[in-house]
Amino acid sequence: MGVLNTHFYRIYDQFNRKVYALALITDHEAEDANGFHYSYYDTKVDYTYNVYRFQDQNIAKLEASSNPFAHAVISAIIPVKPKMTRMYAILSNENS
Repeated sequence: MGVLNTHFYRIYDQFNRKVYALALITDHEAEDANGFHYSYYDTKVDYTYNVYRFQDQNIAKLEASSNPFAHAVISAIIPVKPKMTRMYAILSNENS
């Protein structure tokens, strides 16, 4: 089982509280992340959660924000962007 749905179940089961799950995606490779889906014969589990993708954020808007979370997002985006640019350049050359 995925980490988010495990935490969801534990919080819901132990405290009987409503849960708002949010995945903070810092890696471009996790672009298809939107939930945990399991199916085996007629047994199905679909756990879909909200996603905040760091690489989709506008750095200029984040810099203008007074929200401390915006600055945390910037600190996570900046180290990742050069890696993403290099990877896309490598992949583009391989596909040419």
